[in-house]
Amino acid sequence: MMSRRLAILGRAVLGGPLRPVVRLRLLNELALVTAEGFGTERPEWAGESFAPRLTEYAEFTAREAERLLAAGDDVATAAVRDRLRAGSTKLGDSLRRTLGLRDVDEAFAALKLLYRQIEIELGGGPVGEVTVGRCFFSAYYSEPACRVIEALDQGLVTGLFNGASFEFSERITAGAPRCRACIRAGEAQA
Repeated sequence: MMSRRLAILGRAVLGGPLRPVVRLRLLNELALVTAEGFGTERPEWAGESFAPRLTEYAEFTAREAERLLAAGDDVATAAVRDRLRAGSTKLGDSLRRTLGLRDVDEAFAALKLLYRQIEIELGGGPVGEVTVGRCFFSAYYSEPACRVIEALDQGLVTGLFNGASFEFSERITAGAPRCRACIRAGEAQA
């Protein structure tokens, strides 16, 4: 039986009257974590609705990742990735606790639900291979930028799954037809 709070969130974001409010709040939290990771201010949204804000978020993350990569400082890049991962781990952990997630199946259901909100189509199972058939962000990211931003995904999975690792082996941004990744329960990143 699914966590009651996860079921309520699912109904809220899949068409309930709270959908716009919940989606905007989640995007605001993600943008804040991302800005803190890059050591910059959260973007000021020009758009009022979710779709333009998601586009602004994609442009913001791509711009910050490319700026970081252009500097050519591997130490700074690693530090930003660490901060992105740490911030999104806290976000994932907070969501896990708030939603009352009890196992990897519920964590994966939450991950799929959250990713669907930002136009990422996730397939696979709760542990093992995961695929991304469609990713909104792939139109904005170069492959190196995607490697920077993946730290957000890694942290979110670690927090939602209470210690899992998440590693990509293929990326749409590198020309693959889909992203492939692996979730390993209980193997949190150091």
